[in-house]
Amino acid sequence: MNARVTPDTKANTLSAFIREFVHPNAIIYTDENDAYNQIGKSYERYYVDHSKKLYSYDSITTNRIEGAWTHFKRMVKGTYRTLLKKYLQKYVDEFVYRYNLRDISNSDRFNCFLCCADTRYTYKQIRKSAA
Repeated sequence: MNARVTPDTKANTLSAFIREFVHPNAIIYTDENDAYNQIGKSYERYYVDHSKKLYSYDSITTNRIEGAWTHFKRMVKGTYRTLLKKYLQKYVDEFVYRYNLRDISNSDRFNCFLCCADTRYTYKQIRKSAA
């Protein structure tokens, strides 16, 4: 899963994000939002129409991504309570990291984190960048 905070959910914004992260031969499953019509010209696209109470048919569903965002909302309410807009991408990054590694143990997830860390930050540096 990849996620990015965007300024809006307009067709051009969503299309740029999808082109950056999704392979050109991929099949995209979305909801009925008209903003996805533009990307549907470049990718094979199927959608579910929630306005017609259609949530899945055959193998077409958006349940996984909707479930992921439900987990994100629970993380916010249970851990952070509120979000500061200037840190929103950092909250999303943390969630994506945890979500993508949700099937491994906490110790393995922590070891993965340490392997990915390439810079040492001091408390003083963190506080200075937050100001």
